[in-house]
Amino acid sequence: MTTATKPKKKGKSPQKVEIIRDLSQLELIGEVVTWETANGTFAQVIAALQKASLDEASARRLVPTQAFDRAIKQLSDNRVIDAVRRDKDEVVFQFTKKKHENGNGTGEPEISFEKEAFVRLERSTGKITCQAYPELEKFVQQELDRVTEHRTGGDVSNIVKGILEEKTDLIPLRSAGGAYLILKEQLAVADQLDAFLKELGGYINRFPIPKGTPQGDAAVAISVEQYLKGLLDGLKKKVTDFSASTKPETLTARAKEISKLRVKIEAYATYLLDRHDSLLAEVDEANKELLEIVNKVSEDRKNRPLEDLSAVDKLLRFMDYEKPKKMRELMKEAEVTETQYHVFGKLIEKNVIAKTSAGYVLIKKEEENNG
Repeated sequence: MTTATKPKKKGKSPQKVEIIRDLSQLELIGEVVTWETANGTFAQVIAALQKASLDEASARRLVPTQAFDRAIKQLSDNRVIDAVRRDKDEVVFQFTKKKHENGNGTGEPEISFEKEAFVRLERSTGKITCQAYPELEKFVQQELDRVTEHRTGGDVSNIVKGILEEKTDLIPLRSAGGAYLILKEQLAVADQLDAFLKELGGYINRFPIPKGTPQGDAAVAISVEQYLKGLLDGLKKKVTDFSASTKPETLTARAKEISKLRVKIEAYATYLLDRHDSLLAEVDEANKELLEIVNKVSEDRKNRPLEDLSAVDKLLRFMDYEKPKKMRELMKEAEVTETQYHVFGKLIEKNVIAKTSAGYVLIKKEEENNG
């Protein structure tokens, strides 16, 4: 009788061990991520977000009108559904039955339509009512409830993308999307999303990009540059649409966005390689253009006829930082009527003006005091 001997387990060769050690010591630029999603209920999505320590507010509830739009696909089997009235409380739909007939003896097939019923959707609750046909009411309500709770793979993908856009600079590698670069400083969220998707039966693919390879470094530089240029182009477009009617706070917001973008470019200098300086020059040029537009808008606003201004702008035109003015004096100069005196209270609430014993004055903002 012979005894079979178990084959000895082969250990990792010294060469393989050395390769693994070398790979583990590589410094990463970041990771390329793609993901596959799965369907689930709203409750399952919320539970998966919670388990992955992600904000459950990322999964928004479908409002009844959105859910009904989705349900129409199932409800439209052999019928046509049209919204005949919409108001703030409800939407009324006409359900029209579609019949296939033989063409009144001609032998040619034809389709006829017959009004079935009016179905009412309550906007706030999602309640369906159909007094003429209780069975239709029940069917539509069941389908609406099912759709309200169901989340498609597309819904889950939008949640993933929304979280990445909130917590990272989601840098697309293709104009059509689908594959994104996450820089190394922001990789922690990829771990959370991996846990989230696995709970729902999906997964995230993560492809590390080591630092120091000519092809990898160049590809990252191009992708980061295109991403930042996209942000800059978006800001430029907003700025070119400014006019004398643009609110001052809008001008301030755009200026802050350009400043933040400059800081971001500085922070990403190591990824941009030789593209860094030219991109900074573009931002500085955009900032210069914004300043020119702001000056032009300010000049246009000063020259606008009084009758074209709102009550707020009329009052602000005749107010001063140093010299207080009485309400009656301001209202007369600005041609503001008695019915518009409430504007003073609104401006005080917004810390635009202040009321003193001598009258009303403009409040200097902190950024103005700092130059």
